[in-house]
Amino acid sequence: MTAMYWYAQTSLRRTRQILADVVVVAWVLLWVLVARVVHASVSALAGPAVPMRSAGDALSARMLDVADRVGGVPVVGDQLRAPFAGTATVGTDLGTAATRLESSVDRAALWLSLLTCATPILLVLVLFALPR
Repeated sequence: MTAMYWYAQTSLRRTRQILADVVVVAWVLLWVLVARVVHASVSALAGPAVPMRSAGDALSARMLDVADRVGGVPVVGDQLRAPFAGTATVGTDLGTAATRLESSVDRAALWLSLLTCATPILLVLVLFALPR
């Protein structure tokens, strides 16, 4: 039975193999770092969602408070309450839209970073694995 070795037994070929392995590992690390930068850059696009959600929540809370207060006005309270309660739903919708925006940007950041990383890594592994 013949023993199997990771690297060639001749020093010149072994050196080339080790150097090629080091280059492949450096290539993979480089693209992982690039993918992290892409992810951070794309994720930054979700920044406006935080104040948008906060504004929507604040608008909703304030309009519900006003609706409760004007609802206590005798005779016309119920008619005055409806427009403020309707405006509160606009605030809720704004908060929901911000949450969806943030979720969509996070999903896009994940997929873009994975594609940024996976494409060159798979390419080099296929090109490296075939001759090896």
